[in-house]
Amino acid sequence: MKRHPFTLIELLVVIAIITILASMLLPALNQSRNQAKKIKCTGNLKQMGMAGAFYADGYDGYWVPMRYEGANPKAWYQNLAFRTLLGGMVWEDPATNHSDERIAPGMLCPMSRAFLRIGDSNKWQHLEASYGLNSDAHTTLSSSQTVPLKIARIAQPTNSVAFTDGLDWRVAQWTAEFGCYQGETETDPNGSPVAFRHGGNSYANGVFFDGHAETRYWHPLRWQTRWSKLYER
Repeated sequence: MKRHPFTLIELLVVIAIITILASMLLPALNQSRNQAKKIKCTGNLKQMGMAGAFYADGYDGYWVPMRYEGANPKAWYQNLAFRTLLGGMVWEDPATNHSDERIAPGMLCPMSRAFLRIGDSNKWQHLEASYGLNSDAHTTLSSSQTVPLKIARIAQPTNSVAFTDGLDWRVAQWTAEFGCYQGETETDPNGSPVAFRHGGNSYANGVFFDGHAETRYWHPLRWQTRWSKLYER
């Protein structure tokens, strides 16, 4: 049986079909990839919520402090006990008693790029450039000294947010506005915004004081989530 070689037209038709199929499949593949990253991020925050609960068990029911003073002031992401519970790299400088604030990339949001600006050659990255602690989840004694909350006294733990996607070590309700997040930039004119990295830059992940983690659209996260006055009914 005599075989006929492909004509140029037939070849172009095949290429066109492949191109059409690829254009149909690639968005679905990208969506699946982003969904997997969102799930990984939610898992990270769930782990942070569990670490916060275990921390409270060992510290008379108090949540991990946002910041505490002393000879060597530390923020939550430098808290050695909390970092140990997270299972990250734990290192303490004997000269300054200051714990390292870096952590393995696996504990960062896969959609985050802000941490790249302060990473190092050993691929240990900075946790506070991926997630932020609710800056109202404490009582304030001074401009730099805060007292953490007692978990048992939080009135609505299922709707009171602890950590969210963020660009800095602390986040707040007023930075949960959609327009505050301008991408994974080094500096942002709106302060330390919640990072809406998911769902087309409209959704952020968070973990709540009851321990559950979820993804919320910016509007309910901003207006229907408890950020402050967490002891009040």
